[in-house]
Amino acid sequence: MSPETLSILLDGIGLSTLADWRATWKNGREGEGPRFFKVGRLVRYSVAAVEEWLTDLENAS
Repeated sequence: MSPETLSILLDGIGLSTLADWRATWKNGREGEGPRFFKVGRLVRYSVAAVEEWLTDLENAS
């Protein structure tokens, strides 16, 4: 899914916040936010990665 779609699904988490979270991922090491991938220049999130991230957040609280 696109960052725009994820922003809507996360009830308005801003695109700039998603970009900030992506910037914390370095060389595949854990960062903030869900894991993402690129198709050319386009950033995409898999549904499975978003679900895993949300589950981790839920379990941490």
